[in-house]
Amino acid sequence: DVDVDECSEGTDECHIDAICQNTPKSYRCLCKPGFKGEGRKCEDIDECEIDSYNGGCVHECINIPGNYRCTCFDGFMLAHDGHNCL
Repeated sequence: DVDVDECSEGTDECHIDAICQNTPKSYRCLCKPGFKGEGRKCEDIDECEIDSYNGGCVHECINIPGNYRCTCFDGFMLAHDGHNCL
């Protein structure tokens, strides 16, 4: 038997935000970093809402698909670490 690579053929049913991994006689779907789910369905993780962690941002956290970014209040500038404000 020859293994069919559903991932390269595009015949897999993985979500757009998932990574397809070929396996012998099948394939599996893994949600990309920043997303949660079983692979056929993935949803964005809101890093800003996790346990009032605020994404580790000192001022404001903005959730973006698969990631997040920090912003600072007026008069402050985002530090090189991407989390603190100066």
